[in-house]
Amino acid sequence: MNKEFTKKESHDKLVKLSSVITTIITVFQILLIVGAAVCAISTILGFLGFGLGWPNAIYEKFPKLASVTIDYKADLFDMDLVKEKITVKELYEANMLNKLALGLAINSFVGAIQCAVIFVALTLLKPLFKTITKSESPFTYEILNKLKFAFVLITIVILFKSVFIGIIVALFLACIYFMYMYGVKMQEDEDMTL
Repeated sequence: MNKEFTKKESHDKLVKLSSVITTIITVFQILLIVGAAVCAISTILGFLGFGLGWPNAIYEKFPKLASVTIDYKADLFDMDLVKEKITVKELYEANMLNKLALGLAINSFVGAIQCAVIFVALTLLKPLFKTITKSESPFTYEILNKLKFAFVLITIVILFKSVFIGIIVALFLACIYFMYMYGVKMQEDEDMTL
C-alpha cells in the first residue's frame, strides 16, 4: 500500500530526521574527541617507551610475560619475524620489544590524525542538517550550497579510500545534487506564483 505524504508531513519528517542526524553527529564528535585524546596519550607513551626502553625494562621486571602471545605482523625491517602470533619472549630475544613500542606510537599517531580528520568532516557537515532543521522549506539556495559542499567533502574522503568507488559516488551525488537543484528551481517558481 503506497501512502502519499502531504507537503507538510514530508517536511516534518525531514526536519525530525535532520535533528536526529545533528544529534548523532554531536555524539560522534564527542567520541572522536575522546578517541583522539586516547590516541595522543598512547602516542606520547609509545614514543617515551621507545626512547627510554620501557618495554625491555617491564619484561625484565615481570618475566611471567614471556609466555604472553600477541598478534604481530612483520614489516620490511624485520622480515625474519614473519609469524602472525609471537610470544613476548621471542620479541625480547630478537630485541624487538622497543620497536613494538615505536610501532604502537606511530599507529596511535595515525589514529589521532584519522579521528581529527573525521571530526573536521562531521563539523563541516553538521551545519547542513542544522539549516534543514530550521528552514521552512528544504529547497533553498542556502541548503543547496551546503549540500554541494557536503557532497564534495564526501567524495574527497571516499577518493582517498578508492578512486573507482569515489568516481561512482561522485556521479551519484552529482545526480542527487542536480535533482535537488531542480527542486529549488521549482520551489522558486512556486513562490513567485504565490
